[in-house]
Amino acid sequence: MKLFIKISICTSLLFMIVQAHAQSPLSRKVSFTVAGKRLGDVLQIISSKGGFYFSYDSKILRKDSLVTISINNVSVGETLDKIFVGRMDYKENGNYVILRRRMSPVPVPTVANITYIIKGVVKDAGSGLGVSDVSVYEKSKLAATLTASDGSFLLKVKTKSTRPVLSISKENYYDTSIAVALPALQNILVTIQNIKSDIIDTNTITIISPTDSVPIIIPDSTIAFLKTTAPLPDTTGMVERTRFGKFLLSTKQKIQSLNLSKFYTTRAYQLSLIPGLGTHGRLSPQVENYISINALGGYTGGTKAFEAGGLFNINRRSAQYFQAAGLFNIVGGNFNGLQAAGLHNNVLGNVTGFQAAGISNYNNHNMYGFQAAGIYNHVRDSVKGFQTAGIANFVGKKFNGFQVAGIGNVTAQTMSGVQVAGIFNYAKKLNGLQVGLVNISDSSNGYSIGLINIVKHGYHQLVFSTNEITNANIAVKTGNKKLYSILQAGYNFSNASKVFSYGYGIGTTLKLGHSFTFQPELSARYLYTGDWGNSNILSSMHLNFQTQLGKGVSLFVAPTINFYASNQTSGVNGYRYPVTPTGFASKIYNDKLSSWIGFSAGIALF
Repeated sequence: MKLFIKISICTSLLFMIVQAHAQSPLSRKVSFTVAGKRLGDVLQIISSKGGFYFSYDSKILRKDSLVTISINNVSVGETLDKIFVGRMDYKENGNYVILRRRMSPVPVPTVANITYIIKGVVKDAGSGLGVSDVSVYEKSKLAATLTASDGSFLLKVKTKSTRPVLSISKENYYDTSIAVALPALQNILVTIQNIKSDIIDTNTITIISPTDSVPIIIPDSTIAFLKTTAPLPDTTGMVERTRFGKFLLSTKQKIQSLNLSKFYTTRAYQLSLIPGLGTHGRLSPQVENYISINALGGYTGGTKAFEAGGLFNINRRSAQYFQAAGLFNIVGGNFNGLQAAGLHNNVLGNVTGFQAAGISNYNNHNMYGFQAAGIYNHVRDSVKGFQTAGIANFVGKKFNGFQVAGIGNVTAQTMSGVQVAGIFNYAKKLNGLQVGLVNISDSSNGYSIGLINIVKHGYHQLVFSTNEITNANIAVKTGNKKLYSILQAGYNFSNASKVFSYGYGIGTTLKLGHSFTFQPELSARYLYTGDWGNSNILSSMHLNFQTQLGKGVSLFVAPTINFYASNQTSGVNGYRYPVTPTGFASKIYNDKLSSWIGFSAGIALF
């Protein structure tokens, strides 16, 4: 009989052990109580009592953080929920439990829509001190708040969920999520871990054994399925750092946006009076909307279709199709479509489409399309399209298209197209056409038309010459060999027939041989013959044949075809009259117009 009892007891115990091991590791029941014990030691206790292995990437846990908990016949899964409070996911693989950082909260059951007030405190996992200016928010309802100086917070949430998931975010801290059982009868304690704390990624996996007291550490390449993709960096432009952003946005709004830089959601529409006072409340800058209407001004995550603001629109990310404001628009990402503002548009990404402002447009990257401003356009990168401004246009790199300004255009690198300005144009490398009073470039394969054309690495000549009208002349030729401009002045030294001349011309150079060039030139000169009331205009075509004597020195001779238009009817003592020379083949059409074939000869330097 006693033998039978012993056999029965042993059989029962064996059955219970087999049944326990047949259960999945997360379903096995454990019981223990710890107070202020290291997390690594607590996981060792659970592993031993549950008879399974823990495995996790060594960098995701602070094993020296302290745990106080009492567990009585509770499953391993529930026990881990109590310890990690929603920060970890658990995956079973045979007799292993794999710990991984939770990337997104688990959906929770819903009940009737009720408004709850949740109170709590957020503390630093390392120091145990409260952390100020931490964003505490519920994503689905767009409810948010910031912690006070001691880390405390109060959040009002209207939700159907009995266990809503609160997200906790702060710049330079790891994001944390926590499921809160409602109604919350006591303050919630949340600990967050500083990214810059002394956690070193050793590229190892830690395995806790149910039988060994010392964890096993192996290279993380051994277990490939533990790898997770690192989150993409936030590429949002910092609209908060713009002048308008600094002036209009409160410190709390800026802190909230920095804390929540990785969280964005989408809604059909939003309405707001001013930033922070609208349908999305404090989380408005984290929401992208298809339609956005701002009575005075708005501060949103982005716009996918249409946005209008009485005074201004501020988008942290991209906007598209249509955006208009009475004063200004600021877009942190790209803009595609039509953007219009009474004063200023500021896009920190690329612009594709049409951009118009009463005063200025500023683009931090590229512009593709049409850009118009009453005063000034500025593109830091490159432009393909049309750019026009009442005063000036600036492009930081390449321009391809048509650039028009009342005063000046600047293309800091290559200009392929047309620059037209009332006073000056500049392009580092010109592959197109410049039209302005002064045109400047470092190098040129194109054409510059203006009073002064300067090409740093181009064509430069200082010319001294004589002709049948003025026996001493000086001219400056600048540009390139395709097209250069000529500024010239002359004087006829004579007591009885003085003449002073000044004028402008253009020319081109054709190479005839190693040392010979042909330079056809057109010029127009005003001749002063003693009375400024006389209109004396001499237009000439010079057919220069030039030979190079040495480096920087050339001689030239040129037949010239001259047309002289004058309303002068009488001479002034000491000045030449009539101007038409004798001894040259000439023709008089009437008392105001004549022509003749003359000459020009001289020396060219440089």
